[in-house]
Amino acid sequence: MLVIGTPMHNFTVPAALKAWIDLVVRPFHTFAPGENGKVGLLPDKPVFIAIASGGHFHGEGAAQPGFLTPYLSAVLGCIGVRSVHFLPLQRTARATASDLGQQTHALLKRVDDILRHMGA
Repeated sequence: MLVIGTPMHNFTVPAALKAWIDLVVRPFHTFAPGENGKVGLLPDKPVFIAIASGGHFHGEGAAQPGFLTPYLSAVLGCIGVRSVHFLPLQRTARATASDLGQQTHALLKRVDDILRHMGA
């Protein structure tokens, strides 16, 4: 299992996460070139990505674009990891402590449901 916690910066991944990605996504180590594109060399495993954003980028009523989730899905998919679960904590710029608590509780319940479904 892999757990990533990241903010969203300017609609996508922050520089530190991009640097980590560049160290992990390596030809002939985590992927191999194939006739139809990259072939992942890592076994699939669950990945939980908690994303904090000041705005609302995910789900119904999204008010800004979010390139982070499709980018991370593509990057992880190219190395063979496809069981990716995004956990967005949104509207943090104007949220009250109560709002953040409710969002956090809902996200933790979602993680618990996913882990139960996986048999973990």
